[in-house]
Amino acid sequence: MTAFAVGALMCVLAACGGSSSSSTSTTKPATSTTTPGGYSPTAIKDVQKVLAALNCQPGPIDGELGPDTVGAIKRFQTAAGLTVDGVVGVETRAALGKASSSGSPECKAPSPTTSTTAPLVTASCSSQGITPYLPASITAMDDQWLGLVCATDTRIGGLWAAFPATTVAQNPQDPTFDIVVLFHTTADGKGWFQADRGTYCTVPGALPPTIFQAGCTTS
Repeated sequence: MTAFAVGALMCVLAACGGSSSSSTSTTKPATSTTTPGGYSPTAIKDVQKVLAALNCQPGPIDGELGPDTVGAIKRFQTAAGLTVDGVVGVETRAALGKASSSGSPECKAPSPTTSTTAPLVTASCSSQGITPYLPASITAMDDQWLGLVCATDTRIGGLWAAFPATTVAQNPQDPTFDIVVLFHTTADGKGWFQADRGTYCTVPGALPPTIFQAGCTTS
């Protein structure tokens, strides 16, 4: 945008311009050509374009003086060392006019946010990593660990593990039998807990495909 164009849009925002004797300037209701703040949508669009060029992130170029645009005005005022009030007043108009020509000052990029939804996984998806978390009723021999399958949980983070195991008889009269065990990392990502196959294997999409194949399609 040229400095002339920005100067023109600032004049519109300041309600300066045309002849005061013009009969057409007062024939239309203000609500048809201006926002509640008294700025015309066309002028706001031009301001939004300048703010966008200065990396102030005004949101959509829609001619509306919404929270995104007000926030962008405040970011520009902060960068320019002006009073931060979100209003395009005399000083802000002048600063925007200069910045449109020089490209400075630019707004600072917002600080990146750190996601806390997926914990850092430190648990090992291996026989050594899972064995300490096996319940007393389940054992897994070395040859059974060869069937260990691991996969990332893309929904909530963490890891899944599926592997064949054998139940331990509770008393001499109880038979032992082979089963497949499901494990998922704990909320802090440091350990493992046994997941109920009857629950997870019956909920579509609850498991990664490789875990479902290894842990739910066999007995």
